Amino acid sequence: MMRATGRAMKLWLAAGLVVFAGACLAPEQRDPTATLMTGEELRAATSSVVDKGSIAFGESIRDISLFPGDRHGFTFYAKEGAIVRATQTAHTKANPDGFLVLLGPPAGPQTPREVLTWDDNSGGHSDALVDDFRIPASGEYQLIATSFHQRSRGMYTLSLFCLNSRCSGPPLDGRGPTTYDRTRTLQDDICQGRVTAAEMFRLGDFLFDHPFTVEEGFGNGLRDLPGRVSEQPNLRRVHWRALGGPDATNCSNCHGVGGNDGAGDGLTNVFQDGDGENTNSALERNAPALLGVGYIEKLADEMTRELQRQVASARRRARMSRRSRTVALTAKGIAFGLLRIEPDGQRVDYSGMQGVDQDLVVKPFGWKGHTASLRRFVDNALQTHLGIQTVAAVARHCRDPHPELMGSGLDCEDPDSDGVRAEFTEGQLTALSVYLALEQIPIRVMPTDPLSLRRAGEGQVLFGSLGCISCHVRELPLDSPVHVEVPDLTPGPSYRVDLTVDGREPRLRRGHDGRLTVELWSDLKRHRMGPELADPHVASFAPQIPRDEWLTRPLWGVGVTAPYLHDGRAPTLRDAIVAHGGEAAAAQANFQRLSSDEQEKVVDFLRSLARDPDRRGS
Repeated sequence: MMRATGRAMKLWLAAGLVVFAGACLAPEQRDPTATLMTGEELRAATSSVVDKGSIAFGESIRDISLFPGDRHGFTFYAKEGAIVRATQTAHTKANPDGFLVLLGPPAGPQTPREVLTWDDNSGGHSDALVDDFRIPASGEYQLIATSFHQRSRGMYTLSLFCLNSRCSGPPLDGRGPTTYDRTRTLQDDICQGRVTAAEMFRLGDFLFDHPFTVEEGFGNGLRDLPGRVSEQPNLRRVHWRALGGPDATNCSNCHGVGGNDGAGDGLTNVFQDGDGENTNSALERNAPALLGVGYIEKLADEMTRELQRQVASARRRARMSRRSRTVALTAKGIAFGLLRIEPDGQRVDYSGMQGVDQDLVVKPFGWKGHTASLRRFVDNALQTHLGIQTVAAVARHCRDPHPELMGSGLDCEDPDSDGVRAEFTEGQLTALSVYLALEQIPIRVMPTDPLSLRRAGEGQVLFGSLGCISCHVRELPLDSPVHVEVPDLTPGPSYRVDLTVDGREPRLRRGHDGRLTVELWSDLKRHRMGPELADPHVASFAPQIPRDEWLTRPLWGVGVTAPYLHDGRAPTLRDAIVAHGGEAAAAQANFQRLSSDEQEKVVDFLRSLARDPDRRGS
């Protein structure tokens, strides 16, 4: 065990201070327990700290991944006289061997924080515990969570507690328990980097689960809608065209199958683009899982840029040569058909293009593959499912009115006539979008017994031999993991966050060659799937997409997201495979020709595409 009290530290510091990167310490002082032999090792524990955001009293931050060399910094505000306790608890015995350091408030912009106390394993086993520490002065303190000698790895939980009544009061930096009012963060603060990725995730997480109220703008006050009209929030099971419902009170209503931010069950199916009253007039949809969507957006964006570069180059060559050019469109190895450019470099024949719109933007969201970014997907979902109108959407409406989408209210800043303006700020939209981008990725969860493991492996081989991987491509390369959130209205830089650093665990890691590959089992392309899977009518929100054309859904996580297909008609994975038609008819026929045992092996493989069972609640 290793522990130093604040009193002991003051005695050491009286012997003479040495300034170093991260904190102040008397280097000649030795650890009284003889487990930390020199001050040099404590200095190492408090240098090159990665800012992990804030932690509040009473909060436990779970599922934090620690690797050798990692030092995680968490800030909190405390008042003078507060008695605090902090714990770093390993998820498995000795992994990691926790080491916790408490630093005081910064004395100035260039002055390192003072080390106040630290602990190695007072919490038992390898858990670190800073206990019964009295805060000497009001200010922002920092906890550094690392491993002993920065040598071990593993998952840990960090918790902070107040042991008396001196911890309450407004923090100097504005942080505290998350409330709806606190989520109304200014976009300018986000643009200027004053909100950490950890805080953005926390705000977005709150918004995802928050049950909206009429006072906050939930629903609408429109009286001229078809079908049954009721008082605010004017809920309806069947959407009225693009305007939507509302049909839910929060996002998590429809995303819980398999764990938090998961898929929807059959009971939460939505009826989009209908007449406002009859379910048979609408397009039935089952909510997809939301894990890994940050990486999916990045892949699609890179594919878009690749396609558009090819066409721009072909236009230039056509103009210079005064000859037509035919381009075989490919992005990340995925073929999108042919495009012919006439000699003037302007006229284009799109008839040979496949699986993407004429704007060459790969759109990975929505069952029809009609939305390019998380920001627009969130923007639309808030409107159609909750009747919550973002300030970005309202600004677009005021410039170019679309009453069929936003409502027929006479006040352009309150088009849904519910008496609430600025229902969802630009900062809130950014926080919710970044939260989704930072979500954990699905993973392979392999069976533990040898027989089941072998069957899953054989099922994967069969899956490939059937032809399924022509659309459900196993993995795609990712050039950059940096998610870029561009503000709609506020001038200033985009918000950037590295998904491999700030994303929730499990997250993507570079291979031994330094490259990033995303094992999503999709080509992010649309395909014709035959009349049996066709919508009853063309979607008004995507009129350019045929009724039977669908985005190849990524299969990662599919093992825990039943039911399946766009309307949840398939209760099992086998049912979903058998329902495939159109471009997938040959693969479906190959599956049908397998023996029952071979078919079950394919299903066993698909069941292994799941999510971390220890993080379904995060």
